[in-house]
Amino acid sequence: DRSSDGNMDIWVQQIAGGPPLRLTTHPALDDSPSFSPDGSRIVFHSTRDGGGIYEIATLGGQARRLADRGRYPRFSPDGAWISFFTIPASPETRLNKMFLIPAQGGAPIPFQPEFCIVNLGSNLGPVWSPDGQYLIFNGRRTDEPDSLDWWVAPVTGGPAARTDAYQSVHELHPAWRNPYAWSGSHIYYATGSTVDGVNLFRAQIHGPDWKVSGPVERITSGPGMQFQASVQEGGPIVYANLIWVANIWILEASPNLGLVSGEPIPADQDIMAKFYPSISRDGSRLAYRAFGGYKRARSEVRLKDLGKGEEKIIPMRGARGGLASCLSPDGSVLSYRDVVEGEFRTFIMSEEDTTGREVCDSCVILGFFSDPNFALIREEDKRVLRLNIATGEKTLLLEAGAGRILEPALSPDDRWISFVHGKPDGRAAIYVAPLAQSPTPESDWILLFDEEHYLGSPAWSPDGNRLYYVSERDGFCCVWAQKLDPQTKQPDGDTEGVYHAHQGRFTLNLPRGNGTVAVAADKLVIWMSETTGNIYMATPKKK
Repeated sequence: DRSSDGNMDIWVQQIAGGPPLRLTTHPALDDSPSFSPDGSRIVFHSTRDGGGIYEIATLGGQARRLADRGRYPRFSPDGAWISFFTIPASPETRLNKMFLIPAQGGAPIPFQPEFCIVNLGSNLGPVWSPDGQYLIFNGRRTDEPDSLDWWVAPVTGGPAARTDAYQSVHELHPAWRNPYAWSGSHIYYATGSTVDGVNLFRAQIHGPDWKVSGPVERITSGPGMQFQASVQEGGPIVYANLIWVANIWILEASPNLGLVSGEPIPADQDIMAKFYPSISRDGSRLAYRAFGGYKRARSEVRLKDLGKGEEKIIPMRGARGGLASCLSPDGSVLSYRDVVEGEFRTFIMSEEDTTGREVCDSCVILGFFSDPNFALIREEDKRVLRLNIATGEKTLLLEAGAGRILEPALSPDDRWISFVHGKPDGRAAIYVAPLAQSPTPESDWILLFDEEHYLGSPAWSPDGNRLYYVSERDGFCCVWAQKLDPQTKQPDGDTEGVYHAHQGRFTLNLPRGNGTVAVAADKLVIWMSETTGNIYMATPKKK
């Protein structure tokens, strides 16, 4: 993003020095470049025209589209093939699929279609072996979650071999397990956490069984994120060294009118990573999750009184950053998830409580009704229910016949529910459905959007006549609002972008799936991360 417009483009830098050459100028995001073996071409991902894989000459020229929707393309060592993978709009890991295309162009060929890529820490596709005969990837068999590991598969076809890296390489971190490069008999990978530091390591790999083993060698150390390594046998290692800060940001707004004013203001300034904002309807209380790393095992829920400037911290027993908290509309009740003795538990805490009260182990509270004694929960990703917190009684509200129901949100009058529907074909949709005494049939769902791009975090305006959400329809993750008919909740006019984040430095959805917008009477609260850094080159010491 070194150009003045702040956009992410493809640049070429001579290793010997000299000024960098800018190759792309399109206003869309261009990223993930990979050189052809002879250095004459670069293949990259772009969000332009719906997103896809493009190729451009190393010295500049017109970019050529090679494939739709692909991410993280890589040339094979002989330059004949390009590997990539696809991520659907629906957050279905099993739909993250790998493909190969001829470097000269052609129809994508599925690669190991019974497997899915699992993205941990950063999106990265399969990595070529030095001879170009194999690919290694972080993934699992689609229908076998327990098969998650690094796998090696022959390019010409045949079964994939499990490397047992998850078992044998003990430095593998729960959140960062992706291989980045294969050089000689070593796999280079990154592991750690964004708070503790993500560092580069390498482990040994040997055929013909392709088992990954130690001794593990550390390549980098210290804070920051050192990852996405490019390695030449006997030569330098080039890698990204980034500082990534995740925070909760507050925007002044008139949500009933669809208006946002001013620049976002961070809710806190400390180095802990923050996620999952939830705000009371009057905008006076804000809750979110803060994660301080695995080494210090620090995770907490923070409850802020925005008017008084006071903050209450609820320490978590489990060092997990991905467990959301939720405020009731009046701000009087807070729910959160924690890990107790290795098991997930759901707790609630009212204003007079000093500790949380356990509600259940199997349910996840995703919202509250106007009466906070009743909560909105989801089961099996297909069913949304009302939970009577006092009695434990559950009432089914709606159920999907296929796909997943995600991020349900209640209207202020408790009569409607909005939600994201992750469809089996990989598309994502946002619906509004009326609530009744019996479960709402799918025929009564009101479709607002059905797209091949990411959709998430529906949130109602205080008067219930607008629905806010995040979408990547314009190539970036931005906040949008759809006006609704006050009576029928049918869409009233076109959807409008109310906050655009068209920069490389700031993003509302990285890692993907964290995009969140919460709405109060006079403000919007968003999750947004900020990334700064540079490219580094290191020469390994000879032993």
